[in-house]
Amino acid sequence: MAQAGQIPTTLPCRGVFCTPPLRGGVQIYSDTTGCTGAFIGRRAVNGALVQLTAGHCQTVWDRTWLTSFIDGSEHVIGKVISKTFSEAGDAGAVLITNPTGWLPRAWVVIRGDSGITNNQAYRISSEGTPIVGTRVCMTGGTLHTSSCGRVTRVGVSVTYIDHGITVRGLVEASMCAFPGDSGAPVFANHIAYGIVSGRLRLNPCATLFQPIKAAEALTGVNLSHEAG
Repeated sequence: MAQAGQIPTTLPCRGVFCTPPLRGGVQIYSDTTGCTGAFIGRRAVNGALVQLTAGHCQTVWDRTWLTSFIDGSEHVIGKVISKTFSEAGDAGAVLITNPTGWLPRAWVVIRGDSGITNNQAYRISSEGTPIVGTRVCMTGGTLHTSSCGRVTRVGVSVTYIDHGITVRGLVEASMCAFPGDSGAPVFANHIAYGIVSGRLRLNPCATLFQPIKAAEALTGVNLSHEAG
């Protein structure tokens, strides 16, 4: 039997933060529960702009997704167009229905004690494959802070007890994540590495993430590298 601190759990909740341009590292939500938006991408089939996030977010809350401006007003991002939460992985995509208004950019927000300078427009210019020892960071929407650490394991299989779903092919890193950070972008040195899936229940600094290249394949999305 797994010890309490070794039990994996996903990270849902709701928070407020985002004004255009739409970017990664901000809270998105559906009804009263939400996650964090990851990278901006384009659908391979038609080039439509999307925001990636965790697949379990959309599997549980398969509705229109929104975010809030700093003044608290709600604004629609769009509907779920792709979702996987199974042994194959944990990734999903939300169609950006008003790209002219949202002005999506290949950026993530960096803020807080992340070991790198705060930046509201940190550009993502490529994708990388995480290996043990790789330095990675994430920005979660719940506390609006960033966290960095090192990859500690790859090819990780976990069973999320809050959903009863087994997910394979995840990566574990010593970043700190909190409820609501599911879907957060994982990155470093302007490279996208993945999307936060969950963490070990009693260890907020043992974060699990879906590698980005697998997420692209699962969702049929290619990351955007448009600086805007």
